[in-house]
Amino acid sequence: MQEVYFDKIEEHKAMHKTIETEMQSFIQKLPVIGVRKFEEELALFIEKWLVYHVINADRKIGEWIKAHEVRYKPDEN
Repeated sequence: MQEVYFDKIEEHKAMHKTIETEMQSFIQKLPVIGVRKFEEELALFIEKWLVYHVINADRKIGEWIKAHEVRYKPDEN
């Protein structure tokens, strides 16, 4: 993603940061929630972030790359 000039890269990075923050919050709750609640919250997390994000947000990047014929950033060396 960083090798191409994806015009919404900052927005996409913010999504990833939100995923990380929510996962950290979820992990911190693990010792105090029951198994059933853990399973429910894990299923929602997977549906919300992994499924939605990969199917929608990540696919949009692929579509954008195809539409813009993949413009790579020049080497910074």
